Amino acid sequence: MGKRPCFVAAKMSQQTKFDAASLHANPATAARARMPDDGSGTKKIWRVERKGNTYDLVELDQKHYG
Repeated sequence: MGKRPCFVAAKMSQQTKFDAASLHANPATAARARMPDDGSGTKKIWRVERKGNTYDLVELDQKHYG
């Protein structure tokens, strides 16, 4: 079989100014930008532990946060 040329078209993106503070001020804009949350909640960190053939989530104490 012969070689065929492969053409890839790429669209140039337009750069816009980004202000993260505006996402916190406007929930609708945050939702469109797919911002997961506003950072006002509490932090929980979990560790996955294997127990036999299953895996369990174990919450870490704050003294172990890095």
